[in-house]
Amino acid sequence: MVQQSRRHRAKSSLISVIIPTFTRAESLEATLESFAAQSMPKDRYEVIVVDDGSKDATPEVCRDHASRIQLRYFYIDNSGIAAAKNTGILASRGRILLFFDDDDIADPRLLEEHLKAHKRHPAENTAVLGYSTWAPTLSVTPLMHYVTEIGRFLFAYGDLKDGQMLDFTYFWGGRSSCKRSFLAKYGVFNRQFRTIIEDMELGYRLSKFGFRVVFHRPAVSYMVRPLSLDDFCDRCERQGEALFLFSRLPEDAVGQQYCQSADPFIENRAVAVDPEARWPDVASLFREKIEEVGRVERLLAWGFEPKTSLERSSQAEAYRLQMRELFSRVSQAEAYHLQMRELFAKVSEVERLLSERAAVHQAELAKLNEDMGDLAKTKDDLRDRLTKANSRHQIEVQQLRDRVTEANSQHQIEVQQFRDRVTENNRLLHNRSISLAEQEQRITELTDRLRKQLWDTRRLSHLLDDAKNAAARLRSSRRWKLANPATSIQAKLFPGKVSMGYGHLEKIVTAYSQWRASHPEIAKIEDEIKKLQFPTIPRAAAVELATSRENVNDFEPVSEDAIPQLAPANKAPALSPPIPSVPVESIHFPTHEKVDVSDLIPVCTKLHFPRS
Repeated sequence: MVQQSRRHRAKSSLISVIIPTFTRAESLEATLESFAAQSMPKDRYEVIVVDDGSKDATPEVCRDHASRIQLRYFYIDNSGIAAAKNTGILASRGRILLFFDDDDIADPRLLEEHLKAHKRHPAENTAVLGYSTWAPTLSVTPLMHYVTEIGRFLFAYGDLKDGQMLDFTYFWGGRSSCKRSFLAKYGVFNRQFRTIIEDMELGYRLSKFGFRVVFHRPAVSYMVRPLSLDDFCDRCERQGEALFLFSRLPEDAVGQQYCQSADPFIENRAVAVDPEARWPDVASLFREKIEEVGRVERLLAWGFEPKTSLERSSQAEAYRLQMRELFSRVSQAEAYHLQMRELFAKVSEVERLLSERAAVHQAELAKLNEDMGDLAKTKDDLRDRLTKANSRHQIEVQQLRDRVTEANSQHQIEVQQFRDRVTENNRLLHNRSISLAEQEQRITELTDRLRKQLWDTRRLSHLLDDAKNAAARLRSSRRWKLANPATSIQAKLFPGKVSMGYGHLEKIVTAYSQWRASHPEIAKIEDEIKKLQFPTIPRAAAVELATSRENVNDFEPVSEDAIPQLAPANKAPALSPPIPSVPVESIHFPTHEKVDVSDLIPVCTKLHFPRS
């Protein structure tokens, strides 16, 4: 189970510091304080704290520092240092990973120096080893001096030179950095190593892919926790257990040589011994030496120092030699003791666990192979589907393009046809306009001619009326009766049957009366003349025709719904008479006067009415 708390979002961290911790809240606080004082900008690095099941105030310490640096806190159930480091690797975002201990503090330029070293050695398979020593605030005890400078169990730099290229055995987890991409390709820490040498085991596996370590002396860190004899003995026991586990991994000459133990009582020479047969001879002596070293350490802690004098110088020298030999044999005997305990107590259990794990691994491997086969089939199926889908997509796209091209072509044809129709309509309208103008001109001419003929007809009609009236007056006059007594008597005796008048004048009057009776439309001449007085339709201006032709292409289409349909019951709207372009004068006929018969006869003779 993993719980995480994220306080910051690194935009692009160059280096990620991974700190596994277990119940060391006090020393962890000093560690985080040292990283808050780094010379690098705080947005260029991140600190990842992985809590391996602590029960103290570790979460509160991380929460207090989360506002000062880019800190991410992860909590996991107690699973060991290897599992905690793997969690940090998975959560990291930097391309450089620095593994740091929770009981160390960093020099202000530590991260900057690690980045410099990686920039100088950019190869992916190259890691960087920094320099660690005791903190200046610590009082270095003889045991601490022996562990680092004489026995070299801790901080065993010896004669290493700055920039020296080293093998995998110098990949020390609490002070080394490497490229994240290299671990992603070739592996991370082995979870079986819960306390120690997990870094050596990983370096050993990475060495098969060219892994190497370069020493960079300016990258300094300090250990702030003092080392007691109990701590050192506990560390030796854990180291022996881890070495035994390391030796039981698949055999390799390099790994076996690294894990090989020496007999502590044969001057550090590696020999083949039987641990079970050897242990009874050294068990009591081993316990005695451990107790003696414990007493000496307590005396030193109380401030006891051997007095140096001339008479006791030889004893002091013997004491120093004895202590040096004791510390060297204690460390050697620890590995021997660990092997014995493992042989008697855990060999059978380890074999059983290994066999069970091997069976489980085989089952998991078979299942994994089966899953890989299914995954390969699924992948092939998906690839085929994707290929078919792409093919269908290409066909559909091509069909769509063809449709669009065909639609564009059809649209161009229709537009051209529409333009042709508009042009033809304009031409027809123009011709129609000219034809209407010509017809209007003809109508005007015909109207003028008709008006003239009607005028002549009306004038003749009045003349004939006047002649008729004159004939009537003549017949009723005394002079005529005296001149024609016989005709007058016949007219009285036979009214309506006797023609009364002067020869051809009577004939003219009779013919005119018959013609007038057979042509009643003569009486409607006045109405016809009034109709002709309405103005004609004005001719369209040339400018308007030109403007209409220019705006033909600018028209907007009108839908059929916009044209109102007149129902049969609808009446046509009233049209006002057109405005005349030229004022029309009304026709006025002169009022006829009374004429004498003597005046009428020459006129009729002149018009040749007798012949008609």
